[in-house]
Amino acid sequence: MAHQHVESQAPKSIWRYQAVNEQTGEVVDLIRREPRGGWSQHVKLFQRMMGQLGREGRIGKEGWRVIAWLLGRLDWDNWLVVPQRELAEALGMSQQNVSRAIRQLCQEGVLLRAASPAPRSTYRLSAEFAYRGSRNGWEKRRREEQAERDAQHQPGATPALCPHCGTQDTLRQAEDGRVGCVACDQWVEA
Repeated sequence: MAHQHVESQAPKSIWRYQAVNEQTGEVVDLIRREPRGGWSQHVKLFQRMMGQLGREGRIGKEGWRVIAWLLGRLDWDNWLVVPQRELAEALGMSQQNVSRAIRQLCQEGVLLRAASPAPRSTYRLSAEFAYRGSRNGWEKRRREEQAERDAQHQPGATPALCPHCGTQDTLRQAEDGRVGCVACDQWVEA
């Protein structure tokens, strides 16, 4: 998804982000859209992925603290715009530990880093883990995530997740065929 920073129609002090779905061309707001029916404060959690993360124990105590805090900040359609420094201060953790926890959550597929040019602090929570939004939105998001996973596993496909910095959709192929990350300036081995 391509992202852009635009000023909202709200008062001058309020900003919002938008994303463009590169597959459909749809522009999606990255701000809270309150649903009808008063369910805006609810997040649906999915037992399968929660159980898998608990059994495998790969995200650790700090990862669980980070995910719990992020669930409390989750915006409509699973968008999160959270600077790591703010998160570290809120949890009383070092920025290094927060960074490690977020990298682990990205590697496990719980958090998906938004593509450039979105701010580095923009993520989307996997719809396989939890969802805040309408049922139709959840079904659509799950299909999009599955399509992204399928594209990553096709022969000759460029991996979407940088193994060095954990950013998603920042890998580009150079003219000589090598693949590099535009976020961390590292080459990725095929």
